[in-house]
Amino acid sequence: MKQLKRSNVVMCVVMLLLCAALCLLPERYENASTHIPRERVRIEEVDNSGLYPIGIVYSGVQNCRVTVLSGEHAGESAMASNYLNSALDKDKLYVPGDVAHAMVQMGEHLTVTLIDHARTGTEALIVLALAGVSPIAAAFVTVTALTVMIDLLVGGLTRKTLIASALCVPKGGRARA
Repeated sequence: MKQLKRSNVVMCVVMLLLCAALCLLPERYENASTHIPRERVRIEEVDNSGLYPIGIVYSGVQNCRVTVLSGEHAGESAMASNYLNSALDKDKLYVPGDVAHAMVQMGEHLTVTLIDHARTGTEALIVLALAGVSPIAAAFVTVTALTVMIDLLVGGLTRKTLIASALCVPKGGRARA
């Protein structure tokens, strides 16, 4: 097996230190809603009477009856609001049976604001983010895990694949043997 060049090792160490430093950066985008717990909810009923069509998008509020599936209020039922802003790429419409992520808080009564559909493909990243892990760290861990899985699936369990998965290899990310 070829010896690793000293410059490649130095570059890997520098990149690892840079990634570690990025993970330690504080979250700058905190606001009042940052600390509201996010939980999974199931949509039981929807009321679309508060929606106003504007071309192919909607504006207004979709009111839904939901059941909280996780967290402190699991099993409780409440009305939830889904605010639509006529933005096709951001707005979501729910139907009964959908599972969604929502902000759940207790005031005078249980208040639920729908955020997004619960998708299994991004579940690990969402769980890490909802658990309070830095978004940068969560994305780094997720991308690293996906890279290792893809390397193993494409290259098989070989020495080259293991080395490529274990090291930061410059020059396009390909190990040269």
